[in-house]
Amino acid sequence: MFAIVKRSTLNQMNECLANSEEQLNRINIDNEALIEENERTWKEIRDLLARLESLNEQEVVGNENSVTLTISDDFQTVTPYVKVNPDTHETMLQQGKINDSVASESVPFAMQLVLLDIAYDALDQVISAFSKDEGDDD
Repeated sequence: MFAIVKRSTLNQMNECLANSEEQLNRINIDNEALIEENERTWKEIRDLLARLESLNEQEVVGNENSVTLTISDDFQTVTPYVKVNPDTHETMLQQGKINDSVASESVPFAMQLVLLDIAYDALDQVISAFSKDEGDDD
């Protein structure tokens, strides 16, 4: 019932067991790192999905043309929100602000760019007007 094992065989078995335990520890450490990375990735995915849902709620098409600039609290980021009235597409074509070669799926984006350009010109005029007024005070 008892087996006689040579000391060299016993030492080899102990060494093999120690190596196996070391490999198992490395696998556990790697597994924990993978679990942490997986959790971080899923958190990032959830954050991106929430941002996407927020963006989807902000429709591009509206009843009127509008450009709204949102400025972050640290004054480092300005985010434009542009809504377009699809009924003004023909007017933009007539005025040459966009051309009819724009693909139909890109028309809302092209219209947004036109509105941003118009808003830029308007802001430039306002700033210029205030700059001239300040120069008159001297």
